[in-house]
Amino acid sequence: MPKAFFLIQRPDRGNRWYVAYYGPTGKGSWLSTGTTDKAEAEKWAQAHDPANTPHVDKRGFALFAAGWFEPDHEWVMRQESRGHVLSPNYLDTCRGILTKHVLPKWKLWKLEDITASAIDDWLFSLKEVPAYAHVKAKRHGKPLSSSRVNGCLSVLRIMLKAAARKGYIKTNPAADCERMVGGGRTRGILTTVEARMLFDETNIKKLWNNNLPLLEVMIQTR
Repeated sequence: MPKAFFLIQRPDRGNRWYVAYYGPTGKGSWLSTGTTDKAEAEKWAQAHDPANTPHVDKRGFALFAAGWFEPDHEWVMRQESRGHVLSPNYLDTCRGILTKHVLPKWKLWKLEDITASAIDDWLFSLKEVPAYAHVKAKRHGKPLSSSRVNGCLSVLRIMLKAAARKGYIKTNPAADCERMVGGGRTRGILTTVEARMLFDETNIKKLWNNNLPLLEVMIQTR
């Protein structure tokens, strides 16, 4: 097997070692290893060999995101082939999160430029600071709930995991990002007045939409 790279020491460059890698069209341009020690230069050359680096897709995130969470998208069809049940409501929710929160932030980014640190900063910006300028005025200044922020992370994590599996990026930068805790709605106990109103026969149509079976279940579990 031919050697993947060639080393040469340059006296005119402070005796530093330079490396050139062999590709389909022959030997490439020279790159400095930054060292005058040949053994260190060998290690540097092996560590930076393009042949050992997974393919990185240069497309933007927006192009990669096209068609995601649609019923005919490859990821959806393969998940279903694996036996996962993806309800229309789940896919619709994911598409909404992608459109409203994920794409506005990442659409101009290249996949390989998205880092765990950038994702973490984005998650906190969704929760703690006013919404982005592209959001409608009624959303300005209203941070997202913890559950919605976690939904944003889940959608991005799913997509970047697929990108890594495809070889577009080396690893999934969202894999180690932590989810938010808390933020759920406060659950209380009905007051006596509220309970009487809820189970009043005159309110069956208004409050229960004439759903008598559900009302019966509620009464039995009181």
